[in-house]
Amino acid sequence: MDVHLRELQTDDDPALERIISKTWKFETCRTPKTTGRVSRAYLADCLCDQTFTRVAVADGTPVGIIMGNSIRKHRVTIPERAGRLAAQASLLFSQGGADAIRFFTTADGIDAMLRKHAQIEYEGEIALFAVDPACRGLGVGKKLYLALLDYFRQEGIERFFVYTDTDCDYGFYEHQGLVRRCESRCGFGSGVERFEMTFYLYDNLHNLHNLHNLHSKLSACENG
Repeated sequence: MDVHLRELQTDDDPALERIISKTWKFETCRTPKTTGRVSRAYLADCLCDQTFTRVAVADGTPVGIIMGNSIRKHRVTIPERAGRLAAQASLLFSQGGADAIRFFTTADGIDAMLRKHAQIEYEGEIALFAVDPACRGLGVGKKLYLALLDYFRQEGIERFFVYTDTDCDYGFYEHQGLVRRCESRCGFGSGVERFEMTFYLYDNLHNLHNLHNLHSKLSACENG
């Protein structure tokens, strides 16, 4: 499969929302309309937490995305903030949307707790990383991840982290040498709809030596 990377474009949103829905199982929401709204709100929220985007495209269709954040450089623009507010407001008009708001609020609180527990001054973050399930195992994720590492290298970022959970392929980060710094388990819903998830914070602090070697190889390729 021929895959190339480029920056995010506005007309990518529908395809990326579908990928996000599949990745985080938002299609289990009460209606297709709610599924779309939840995926749109998630994407809009991630757009407020990034300084770098790369979209993987195959046959003209987005099949993956990665967003990175340089914490030092990060600023939320007015259009990004307005997009997030509009997407979140759309969730208020359905029961499924209200459930999603409660879930996102709880998840944000858990992420903040994990970050506080880590007690590390990170310089960068993987803000969003999703690949179409149909394209996993084909090198798309690795290509996106290396593009983000190259961005971190250019920005002088060495200490970075990522929030992930049991709905994601968190084993990918372990294969890339990241380590699980801390975790927290939480239950959602009630009765037959109750489910549990474990949230993780991974970082690269045990992998800095290997990261330096990779950066050296990337620099050699650029200069070669």
